[in-house]
Amino acid sequence: MAEVVKFDIGGQLYKVSRSLLEKHPNSMLAKSASEQWQEDPKAEIFIERDGLRFRYILDYLRDDKLTVPITETKEIIISDLEYYGIDFKDESINNVAILEANLLKSARLCMSRFEATVKDLEEVYSQSKIQHCSIEVEYRSAMLALQCIKEY
Repeated sequence: MAEVVKFDIGGQLYKVSRSLLEKHPNSMLAKSASEQWQEDPKAEIFIERDGLRFRYILDYLRDDKLTVPITETKEIIISDLEYYGIDFKDESINNVAILEANLLKSARLCMSRFEATVKDLEEVYSQSKIQHCSIEVEYRSAMLALQCIKEY
């Protein structure tokens, strides 16, 4: 029997090692690749499912854990795991979408504050005759950036 199983998931082609499938013998993926179900071991197995999202299913099979990217939801990944008959523990799937969104929001706020302060400092120093004003602007900008980093 072939060491690599070919899957066509919603038009996306994947080659998966048989040993990876054997780690989850009760899954629909392992069963569909078995001698019992597959007459030609070199034939592609077609499954009508989201082909792009299947990569996360493979990540879970490899590592028995998954961090769900911001582009997906934990619920849809769980739905796919259930569809493929893969046993999983809810705590092994981390949904960082909310965390990443909050970090992005904080970073944007920090950047906005940073840009406003730099603009204010540049305006003040451009009107003055201080000889080393650019050094002062850089110093204060760096201090504000450091403050933002410490806050978040």
